Amino acid sequence: LCKSAAELKNFMTLGANDSQLLVAGNLKFTHANNTHNIQPLKLNNRSYIVAASTHSNEEQQLAKLWKKIDTQLLLVIVPRHPNRSNQIQKQLNTLDINYAIRSQNEKIDELTQIYLADTLGELTQLMAGSEFVFIGGSLIAHGGQNILEAARLGKATVCGSSMFNFKDELELLLRQNACIQIDNTEQLKNTFTDLLSQPEKYRLMGDRAQSALAQQQGILEYYITQLGE
Repeated sequence: LCKSAAELKNFMTLGANDSQLLVAGNLKFTHANNTHNIQPLKLNNRSYIVAASTHSNEEQQLAKLWKKIDTQLLLVIVPRHPNRSNQIQKQLNTLDINYAIRSQNEKIDELTQIYLADTLGELTQLMAGSEFVFIGGSLIAHGGQNILEAARLGKATVCGSSMFNFKDELELLLRQNACIQIDNTEQLKNTFTDLLSQPEKYRLMGDRAQSALAQQQGILEYYITQLGE
């Protein structure tokens, strides 16, 4: 039982034949997640977008970009590894940008531009309270992070060109116009600017994301049926 036509082709390359193979769909799409019980985090009544699970060098790229955008929204950076907080702070200190650090309980005020959420276990709540989500690990050659978590929350997603670890998931959302993929930081700045000026656009993208995943819920039952046969 293969998750995609590409996987079926790979099995055939290994020596399997058509009678042994069937495309059954990607089980990742069927992950049950009761998003209704998630309490979105509120950050001093500031609207914000989340940069989720960022990696080394991405925080600096995003902060430089954020300085160029004319917005009152907050950029919340959630590093994949919170123990990199000191490194990230050193980079932010070189950029003349106003930021606060969650692990140190620093207050957010009207001048705060970036909030460094260097804590564990809060990403889902932060994404739930966000306007939309940027997927980390995609501006560098890492292969991206899980894009489905934000989609299940009904959030539009933006990602860089390096998403090879989540190829099927990305393609599903791109087909449904629920995600935007960019090639470089200049395109990312333009995409952020465009979305921030059109809230109805990213809200519609978020609705499409949830709908796309809802349409995949029969995959698990199909697997069970095929295994039963």
